Amino acid sequence: MNVERDSSSQAAPSAESDAIDDWGIRIHRGALVLPSGCTMPPKCVLTNQPVSESDMVFTNLTWTPASVGLWALLGSPALIFGFFVGRELCSITYGLSRSTRIRKVMYAILKVVTSIGLLAATVALAVIPSVHWTITLLLYSTFILFLGSIVLIFIGNSPLRVVDYRNGMFWVKGFSQEYLDDLDV
Repeated sequence: MNVERDSSSQAAPSAESDAIDDWGIRIHRGALVLPSGCTMPPKCVLTNQPVSESDMVFTNLTWTPASVGLWALLGSPALIFGFFVGRELCSITYGLSRSTRIRKVMYAILKVVTSIGLLAATVALAVIPSVHWTITLLLYSTFILFLGSIVLIFIGNSPLRVVDYRNGMFWVKGFSQEYLDDLDV
């Protein structure tokens, strides 16, 4: 396994050893447990195909504790405060094959075009002078679908996600089984 760690995020455990075990990197229940600042091997995390340096993706994955949901009971300002105070960032660089990136970009474009279409349909239905109940039902339905499509634009864009955080270590899921098998941790 060729996992590198950014020295600015935290010092390596020992000067003479770059062993993975020193960092505590392991696979636990299908998730790769690692600290923030890791650079993964140059392979696609979904297809396990070798990728070039230009196909490496840097991202900040966020983890938010479930307790932030309790802040929602106190209202929007408390929820926003709890979200930004309670979350942890995991910086990671990973490989994503060109064909996978193209497919993800096309999917994102489809989501945006769908949202624009639903907005246009909502506006078109709103300006119809008819007060028939079917028009009203269609208007509300397309508006609710439009709101849902806006939320979906921001969901599912990264193949990786953080599912847990404890003691400076992040449990990251989304790696293919072949990729995890090749890591030898």
